[in-house]
Amino acid sequence: MSKTHLSAIFILLALTFSCKKNNLTQNEYEGISICASEAFSYIEDLKVNGSTTPADVDFTAAPYAVNVTAVLSENVSWVVKVTGEVSGAIKTFTGTSATVNVNWYGNSESNSYFIDGENCRVSIQPSCREEVSVNIKIANASTFDKYGYLLFDFDIINGGGSVNSEVIEENVSSPNPSPQGGYYHRMYAAQGVSGWYIGYYGRDCVLSAFAAGLSNDEVYVNVYLKGNPHTVATIQLVEKVAGKNYPFKKSFKTDWTGWKMVSYKMSDLSIGVPANVNNVSISVGPDVLNGETECFIDFAILTKGHPFNAPN
Repeated sequence: MSKTHLSAIFILLALTFSCKKNNLTQNEYEGISICASEAFSYIEDLKVNGSTTPADVDFTAAPYAVNVTAVLSENVSWVVKVTGEVSGAIKTFTGTSATVNVNWYGNSESNSYFIDGENCRVSIQPSCREEVSVNIKIANASTFDKYGYLLFDFDIINGGGSVNSEVIEENVSSPNPSPQGGYYHRMYAAQGVSGWYIGYYGRDCVLSAFAAGLSNDEVYVNVYLKGNPHTVATIQLVEKVAGKNYPFKKSFKTDWTGWKMVSYKMSDLSIGVPANVNNVSISVGPDVLNGETECFIDFAILTKGHPFNAPN
Protein backbone atom coordinates (compact mmCIF):
# COMPACT_ATOMS: atom_id res chain seq x y z
CA MET A 1 0.00 0.00 0.00
CA SER A 2 1.39 3.41 -0.98
CA LYS A 3 2.15 6.23 1.45
CA THR A 4 -0.59 8.22 -0.27
CA HIS A 5 -3.18 5.53 0.52
CA LEU A 6 -1.97 5.25 4.14
CA SER A 7 -2.22 9.00 4.60
CA ALA A 8 -5.76 9.02 3.23
CA ILE A 9 -6.77 6.25 5.64
CA PHE A 10 -5.28 8.06 8.64
CA ILE A 11 -7.06 11.29 7.67
CA LEU A 12 -10.37 9.41 7.29
CA LEU A 13 -9.94 7.77 10.70
CA ALA A 14 -9.10 11.10 12.30
CA LEU A 15 -12.20 12.70 10.82
CA THR A 16 -14.37 9.77 11.88
CA PHE A 17 -13.28 9.93 15.50
CA SER A 18 -13.24 13.73 15.71
CA CYS A 19 -16.86 13.86 14.48
CA LYS A 20 -18.12 11.02 16.65
CA LYS A 21 -21.33 11.90 18.46
CA ASN A 22 -21.13 12.33 22.22
CA ASN A 23 -22.81 9.19 23.59
CA LEU A 24 -22.03 9.75 27.26
CA THR A 25 -24.66 8.50 29.66
CA GLN A 26 -25.98 10.71 32.45
CA ASN A 27 -23.45 9.20 34.91
CA GLU A 28 -20.37 9.63 32.71
CA TYR A 29 -18.07 12.62 32.39
CA GLU A 30 -16.55 14.10 29.29
CA GLY A 31 -12.83 13.55 29.70
CA ILE A 32 -11.13 12.21 32.81
CA SER A 33 -13.07 12.72 36.04
CA ILE A 34 -11.28 14.27 39.00
CA CYS A 35 -11.54 11.92 41.95
CA ALA A 36 -11.93 13.25 45.45
CA SER A 37 -8.81 12.79 47.56
CA GLU A 38 -8.62 10.96 50.87
CA ALA A 39 -8.84 14.34 52.61
CA PHE A 40 -12.11 15.26 50.84
CA SER A 41 -14.91 16.70 52.97
CA TYR A 42 -18.02 18.86 52.72
CA ILE A 43 -17.44 22.47 53.78
CA GLU A 44 -21.20 22.98 53.41
CA ASP A 45 -23.60 20.04 53.18
CA LEU A 46 -25.88 19.37 50.23
CA LYS A 47 -28.84 21.76 50.50
CA VAL A 48 -32.03 22.35 48.59
CA ASN A 49 -33.24 25.93 48.69
CA GLY A 50 -30.72 26.60 51.43
CA SER A 51 -31.79 23.77 53.74
CA THR A 52 -30.97 20.13 54.45
CA THR A 53 -34.66 19.66 55.36
CA PRO A 54 -36.35 21.78 52.69
CA ALA A 55 -40.00 22.78 52.64
CA ASP A 56 -42.30 21.39 49.97
CA VAL A 57 -41.49 22.70 46.49
CA ASP A 58 -44.04 24.69 44.47
CA PHE A 59 -42.97 25.09 40.84
CA THR A 60 -46.06 27.18 40.06
CA ALA A 61 -44.84 30.04 42.26
CA ALA A 62 -41.82 32.34 41.89
CA PRO A 63 -38.94 31.69 41.42
CA TYR A 64 -40.28 28.59 39.56
CA ALA A 65 -37.06 26.73 40.35
CA VAL A 66 -35.18 24.76 43.01
CA ASN A 67 -31.64 25.72 44.00
CA VAL A 68 -29.24 22.87 44.82
CA THR A 69 -25.96 23.79 46.53
CA ALA A 70 -22.94 22.32 48.28
CA VAL A 71 -19.42 23.50 49.04
CA LEU A 72 -16.63 20.94 48.73
CA SER A 73 -13.15 21.01 50.18
CA GLU A 74 -11.50 20.66 46.77
CA ASN A 75 -12.13 20.70 43.05
CA VAL A 76 -13.75 17.42 42.10
CA SER A 77 -16.05 16.01 39.43
CA TRP A 78 -19.59 15.56 40.72
CA VAL A 79 -23.08 14.45 39.69
CA VAL A 80 -26.26 15.96 41.10
CA LYS A 81 -29.35 13.88 40.37
CA VAL A 82 -33.05 14.40 41.11
CA THR A 83 -35.18 11.24 41.02
CA GLY A 84 -38.97 11.06 41.36
CA GLU A 85 -40.06 8.14 43.54
CA VAL A 86 -43.42 7.73 41.76
CA SER A 87 -42.89 9.05 38.23
CA GLY A 88 -39.37 7.72 37.85
CA ALA A 89 -38.45 11.04 36.23
CA ILE A 90 -34.78 12.00 36.39
CA LYS A 91 -32.84 15.24 36.03
CA THR A 92 -29.04 15.21 36.16
CA PHE A 93 -26.40 17.93 36.44
CA THR A 94 -22.64 17.41 36.22
CA GLY A 95 -19.61 19.59 36.82
CA THR A 96 -16.08 19.86 38.11
CA SER A 97 -15.63 22.43 40.87
CA ALA A 98 -15.46 22.96 44.62
CA THR A 99 -18.75 24.88 44.61
CA VAL A 100 -22.01 23.29 43.48
CA ASN A 101 -24.81 25.70 42.62
CA VAL A 102 -27.44 24.57 40.11
CA ASN A 103 -31.02 25.55 39.44
CA TRP A 104 -33.57 22.88 38.62
CA TYR A 105 -36.78 24.02 36.94
CA GLY A 106 -38.87 20.90 37.47
CA ASN A 107 -38.07 19.54 34.04
CA SER A 108 -36.93 16.02 33.28
CA GLU A 109 -34.43 14.46 30.91
CA SER A 110 -36.26 11.13 30.88
CA ASN A 111 -39.52 10.36 29.11
CA SER A 112 -41.49 10.99 32.31
CA TYR A 113 -42.37 14.15 34.18
CA PHE A 114 -42.24 14.89 37.87
CA ILE A 115 -45.75 14.98 39.31
CA ASP A 116 -47.76 16.70 42.01
CA GLY A 117 -47.37 15.28 45.50
CA GLU A 118 -44.43 13.01 44.80
CA ASN A 119 -41.35 12.66 46.96
CA CYS A 120 -38.02 13.11 45.24
CA ARG A 121 -34.46 12.27 46.12
CA VAL A 122 -31.86 14.94 45.43
CA SER A 123 -28.38 13.43 45.56
CA ILE A 124 -24.79 14.46 44.97
CA GLN A 125 -21.96 12.07 44.22
CA PRO A 126 -18.40 13.40 44.11
CA SER A 127 -16.27 11.24 41.85
CA CYS A 128 -14.91 8.14 43.63
CA ARG A 129 -17.04 8.89 46.72
CA GLU A 130 -20.42 7.68 47.96
CA GLU A 131 -23.41 9.85 47.25
CA VAL A 132 -25.39 11.76 49.86
CA SER A 133 -28.98 12.94 49.44
CA VAL A 134 -31.75 15.25 50.59
CA ASN A 135 -35.44 14.41 50.27
CA ILE A 136 -37.98 16.87 48.96
CA LYS A 137 -41.70 16.77 48.16
CA ILE A 138 -43.20 18.46 45.10
CA ALA A 139 -46.38 20.19 46.19
CA ASN A 140 -47.06 21.45 42.66
CA ALA A 141 -45.15 20.27 39.61
CA SER A 142 -44.16 22.74 36.94
CA THR A 143 -46.92 23.74 34.52
CA PHE A 144 -44.21 25.13 32.22
CA ASP A 145 -46.08 28.38 31.54
CA LYS A 146 -42.80 30.12 32.34
CA TYR A 147 -41.01 28.02 29.74
CA GLY A 148 -42.62 29.41 26.64
CA TYR A 149 -46.00 29.87 24.98
CA LEU A 150 -48.17 26.86 25.87
CA LEU A 151 -50.41 26.09 22.91
CA PHE A 152 -52.40 23.20 24.33
CA ASP A 153 -52.22 20.68 27.16
CA PHE A 154 -55.12 18.27 27.41
CA ASP A 155 -55.12 18.34 31.20
CA ILE A 156 -56.70 21.79 30.92
CA ILE A 157 -58.91 21.14 27.90
CA ASN A 158 -62.33 19.55 28.37
CA GLY A 159 -62.35 15.98 27.15
CA GLY A 160 -64.71 14.75 24.49
CA GLY A 161 -64.59 14.69 20.73
CA SER A 162 -66.42 12.51 18.26
CA VAL A 163 -66.42 8.79 18.93
CA ASN A 164 -67.84 6.03 16.72
CA SER A 165 -66.84 2.52 15.75
CA GLU A 166 -64.56 3.64 12.91
CA VAL A 167 -63.18 7.11 13.70
CA ILE A 168 -62.31 8.19 17.23
CA GLU A 169 -61.23 11.51 18.68
CA GLU A 170 -61.03 11.63 22.46
CA ASN A 171 -59.07 12.83 25.46
CA VAL A 172 -57.82 9.89 27.51
CA SER A 173 -55.28 9.13 30.24
CA SER A 174 -54.62 5.47 29.41
CA PRO A 175 -53.42 2.99 28.24
CA ASN A 176 -50.45 4.98 26.85
CA PRO A 177 -49.67 7.57 29.55
CA SER A 178 -48.25 10.83 28.27
CA PRO A 179 -44.79 11.87 29.49
CA GLN A 180 -46.49 15.09 30.59
CA GLY A 181 -48.97 13.11 32.68
CA GLY A 182 -52.73 13.47 32.83
CA TYR A 183 -54.83 13.46 29.68
CA TYR A 184 -53.72 13.35 26.06
CA HIS A 185 -55.57 13.47 22.74
CA ARG A 186 -56.10 10.29 20.72
CA MET A 187 -57.08 10.19 17.05
CA TYR A 188 -57.86 6.86 15.43
CA ALA A 189 -59.35 5.58 12.17
CA ALA A 190 -59.86 1.94 11.27
CA GLN A 191 -58.49 0.60 8.01
CA GLY A 192 -60.67 1.37 5.02
CA VAL A 193 -62.38 4.52 6.33
CA SER A 194 -59.75 7.21 6.70
CA GLY A 195 -59.06 8.39 3.18
CA TRP A 196 -55.93 10.55 3.49
CA TYR A 197 -57.00 12.49 6.57
CA ILE A 198 -58.83 11.80 9.83
CA GLY A 199 -58.68 15.08 11.71
CA TYR A 200 -56.61 17.70 13.45
CA TYR A 201 -56.22 19.62 16.66
CA GLY A 202 -55.03 23.20 16.90
CA ARG A 203 -55.60 26.64 18.31
CA ASP A 204 -55.32 30.31 17.48
CA CYS A 205 -52.47 32.19 19.13
CA VAL A 206 -51.20 35.74 19.52
CA LEU A 207 -47.40 35.82 19.32
CA SER A 208 -46.87 39.55 18.88
CA ALA A 209 -45.42 39.82 22.40
CA PHE A 210 -43.87 36.36 22.83
CA ALA A 211 -41.98 36.33 19.53
CA ALA A 212 -41.41 40.06 19.05
CA GLY A 213 -38.11 40.70 17.30
CA LEU A 214 -37.17 37.02 17.07
CA SER A 215 -36.03 35.37 13.86
CA ASN A 216 -37.49 32.16 12.47
CA ASP A 217 -34.37 30.31 13.72
CA GLU A 218 -35.06 31.38 17.32
CA VAL A 219 -38.62 30.10 17.87
CA TYR A 220 -39.28 26.36 18.21
CA VAL A 221 -42.52 24.39 17.91
CA ASN A 222 -42.50 21.44 20.34
CA VAL A 223 -45.14 18.73 20.79
CA TYR A 224 -45.32 15.24 22.26
CA LEU A 225 -46.41 12.65 19.68
CA LYS A 226 -46.86 8.89 19.54
CA GLY A 227 -48.34 6.91 16.67
CA ASN A 228 -48.24 3.76 14.63
CA PRO A 229 -45.50 3.57 11.97
CA HIS A 230 -47.99 4.14 9.13
CA THR A 231 -49.37 7.40 10.50
CA VAL A 232 -48.33 10.72 8.98
CA ALA A 233 -48.49 13.77 11.25
CA THR A 234 -48.42 17.31 9.90
CA ILE A 235 -47.56 20.41 11.89
CA GLN A 236 -49.13 23.46 10.28
CA LEU A 237 -48.48 27.10 11.16
CA VAL A 238 -50.47 29.98 9.68
CA GLU A 239 -48.60 33.24 9.14
CA LYS A 240 -50.44 36.48 8.40
CA VAL A 241 -48.68 38.55 5.74
CA ALA A 242 -50.12 41.81 4.39
CA GLY A 243 -53.54 40.93 5.79
CA LYS A 244 -53.67 37.43 4.29
CA ASN A 245 -53.18 34.06 6.02
CA TYR A 246 -50.65 31.64 4.54
CA PRO A 247 -50.31 28.05 5.82
CA PHE A 248 -46.90 26.38 6.09
CA LYS A 249 -46.55 22.66 6.82
CA LYS A 250 -44.08 20.00 7.92
CA SER A 251 -45.11 16.34 7.53
CA PHE A 252 -43.42 13.22 8.89
CA LYS A 253 -44.20 9.64 9.87
CA THR A 254 -44.58 8.77 13.55
CA ASP A 255 -42.36 5.73 13.03
CA TRP A 256 -40.51 5.77 16.35
CA THR A 257 -41.26 3.71 19.45
CA GLY A 258 -43.15 5.35 22.33
CA TRP A 259 -43.73 9.03 22.99
CA LYS A 260 -41.34 11.58 21.53
CA MET A 261 -41.01 15.34 21.89
CA VAL A 262 -40.86 16.58 18.31
CA SER A 263 -39.20 19.98 17.92
CA TYR A 264 -38.86 22.15 14.83
CA LYS A 265 -37.60 25.67 14.32
CA MET A 266 -40.11 27.91 12.59
CA SER A 267 -37.59 28.22 9.78
CA ASP A 268 -38.04 24.46 9.21
CA LEU A 269 -41.65 25.28 8.30
CA SER A 270 -40.61 28.27 6.13
CA ILE A 271 -42.18 30.81 8.49
CA GLY A 272 -40.88 34.30 7.78
CA VAL A 273 -41.80 36.31 10.89
CA PRO A 274 -42.69 34.24 14.01
CA ALA A 275 -44.60 37.15 15.58
CA ASN A 276 -47.06 37.00 12.65
CA VAL A 277 -48.10 33.37 13.27
CA ASN A 278 -51.72 33.21 14.41
CA ASN A 279 -52.58 29.50 14.39
CA VAL A 280 -50.78 26.22 15.11
CA SER A 281 -52.35 22.83 14.41
CA ILE A 282 -51.48 19.16 14.04
CA SER A 283 -53.30 16.94 11.56
CA VAL A 284 -52.93 13.20 11.01
CA GLY A 285 -53.63 10.65 8.34
CA PRO A 286 -52.34 7.35 6.89
CA ASP A 287 -49.33 6.84 4.65
CA VAL A 288 -51.48 4.85 2.21
CA LEU A 289 -55.06 5.56 1.16
CA ASN A 290 -57.55 4.33 3.78
CA GLY A 291 -54.82 2.86 5.96
CA GLU A 292 -55.26 2.39 9.67
CA THR A 293 -54.28 5.58 11.50
CA GLU A 294 -53.56 6.19 15.17
CA CYS A 295 -51.87 9.16 16.79
CA PHE A 296 -51.55 10.51 20.33
CA ILE A 297 -50.84 14.21 20.93
CA ASP A 298 -49.99 16.18 24.06
CA PHE A 299 -48.38 19.33 25.36
CA ALA A 300 -47.61 21.62 22.44
CA ILE A 301 -45.43 24.58 23.41
CA LEU A 302 -43.42 27.28 21.65
CA THR A 303 -39.97 28.08 23.04
CA LYS A 304 -37.32 30.72 22.42
CA GLY A 305 -33.74 29.97 21.49
CA HIS A 306 -33.81 26.20 22.06
CA PRO A 307 -36.11 23.17 21.98
CA PHE A 308 -38.27 22.63 25.06
CA ASN A 309 -36.07 21.75 28.06
CA ALA A 310 -35.82 24.78 30.33
CA PRO A 311 -37.29 28.24 30.88
CA ASN A 312 -36.65 30.88 28.22
